[in-house]
Amino acid sequence: MVDLDFVRPVELPSLALKLGLPKRALKAAKSYVDYMTLDDIRDQHIRRVTLANAQYIRSLIASGQEKEAKEQFKKYEKYFSNADVNSPLFDFLQNKNVVTKPLPPASLPTASDKYALDQMGPLTWQPIQAPTDTALKDMTKSGKPTLVIFYLSLGCIACSEQMTLLGESIEALHNLGYRTILVSTNEDDAARPGFAKLTSKDGKSSWVEFHGDPKGEIFKAFGAYDDFEEKPLHGIFFINSKGKMLIQDVSYTAQLNLDAVHKEAKRLLLVHGN
Repeated sequence: MVDLDFVRPVELPSLALKLGLPKRALKAAKSYVDYMTLDDIRDQHIRRVTLANAQYIRSLIASGQEKEAKEQFKKYEKYFSNADVNSPLFDFLQNKNVVTKPLPPASLPTASDKYALDQMGPLTWQPIQAPTDTALKDMTKSGKPTLVIFYLSLGCIACSEQMTLLGESIEALHNLGYRTILVSTNEDDAARPGFAKLTSKDGKSSWVEFHGDPKGEIFKAFGAYDDFEEKPLHGIFFINSKGKMLIQDVSYTAQLNLDAVHKEAKRLLLVHGN
């Protein structure tokens, strides 16, 4: 004996009819069609609405309620316009003179009827604005594209390697007119020997700006933070002069392919402007 309590709602009416249980089929079909025709569901699942109504109509006929079956079809007739009228289920309904053929053309609501398309997001990807409520809020004042690197500390081996690679390319970045900002969880990193390569050749000025963020406030604002583990993450952000984030790369590991970051930054500046 089949336990109908474990049968999917969409399959239950048909199975109950095959088992000779028209009342159970009608109850199941009515419950399913009531759910599928709710206002917030009906126009999002048109095919399921059609199937639910077809099953309910067949169950009404099986229970001797042909008048109610015809009324149900008339009520939801527009949903049957794209139905497969050659399927066994619709053949049965046509033979009972409930469903007419050919069916009327569709007049279903479209997305533009339900949503204001001009209020939806852009058609293609667009960079979002960088956070402005942090210690880096003056990033756009210089009028320069800005590279922001979030790292844990120079005590992190991968972070130290990343700073070494940055030291090899920092002069080129400076000559391109980029501003470079480093954000670390350790406020003392700027005084460490590892920062020597990040200063100009004459040693009088630094090619990078350093921000210590032991509380992780800047990390959190930029999304370079794991809320579950409550730990800061590695991150590289490239921001144009208008404050738009062209690159957002956040990970548990440090990004060591800085050449790829530079190439992508140059490409995105051409697309979205300095």
